[in-house]
Amino acid sequence: MKLRWIQYIQGVPRYPVLAGDKVMIVAYNRTVHQYEVMACRSHDGELRWKLALPAGGYGRPATDGSRLYMLWGQSGLAALNVENGDLQWAWKTPWRIRSGPVLFKDMVYLCAGDSIIAVNKEDGRETRRFQVGRTFLFGNPCVSLIDSHPLLFVLGAEPSNNSFVCYLISPPQPS
Repeated sequence: MKLRWIQYIQGVPRYPVLAGDKVMIVAYNRTVHQYEVMACRSHDGELRWKLALPAGGYGRPATDGSRLYMLWGQSGLAALNVENGDLQWAWKTPWRIRSGPVLFKDMVYLCAGDSIIAVNKEDGRETRRFQVGRTFLFGNPCVSLIDSHPLLFVLGAEPSNNSFVCYLISPPQPS
């Protein structure tokens, strides 16, 4: 291997995410004691934009190529424009979120408290919420198609057990 470029970061970098010609990185800046997200050009490392995040934005982001979906504070989700870092929308839940978002089709899924929540990726509107009861959900969920069925895998903890759970994602029901 040969070093191509290096971008020095004032803090602890986490979670690189690629979108087009950019790589976005979430980092905790120890100097100013806050999380930041930054985008660098993938071919030369040139910093394109940087944005300070509300406290707690530490989860792994997801991208569809045009937006970066990420935690926004301890109980929010936001979509940023990949090109310039502009905030497209932000959404809040009453619970602390301890997982990064995952994309599937036109939804952003995340776990908060004892619920799996689906948020429309275009406008940040909550479309579905599924409560799992006494289970506390955490970790990054993942989606996979198995036998043409979309499945969502999540991690959970109950008062006496830990679990690895799989849910079938069904189309939203009409209201």
